[in-house]
Amino acid sequence: MKLKTVVIAYKMLDDAVITSVNDKDAVSIIKNRKEMRKHVEAYDALLKDAQEKFKPKNFDEMQEKARKWNELPESEKEELNNFFAPYQKKVDAACEPELEKEVEVTLEKISDEGAIQLAKENKWPMSKLDLLKIMLD
Repeated sequence: MKLKTVVIAYKMLDDAVITSVNDKDAVSIIKNRKEMRKHVEAYDALLKDAQEKFKPKNFDEMQEKARKWNELPESEKEELNNFFAPYQKKVDAACEPELEKEVEVTLEKISDEGAIQLAKENKWPMSKLDLLKIMLD
């Protein structure tokens, strides 16, 4: 399974409320998050490292300026875009190949009913269930 799928599913489940999901499926969801966690934490560490190591001079000042985006004239917005674009490109170059790697993850299946209840409880559109198909029977 691609790491990108694991990262997105993990983060989606991280925010999920599972109180109305039947106990068997809820336990499976928790176990699946545990199984995914090692891969997600390794990726998050890589991302954090890349963000820190590639941080250009004046990064904090420019980030502070970016917080006032709506108040800035177009010339300053362009300056900010030109400042952050090379930084983001370096971060992406370091991290995106990792997301395409295959990782070994063994997940417990949840029932279709459990997946539907999960979607309802979290007010997810049914399209989000496509991402969770990795856990469906």
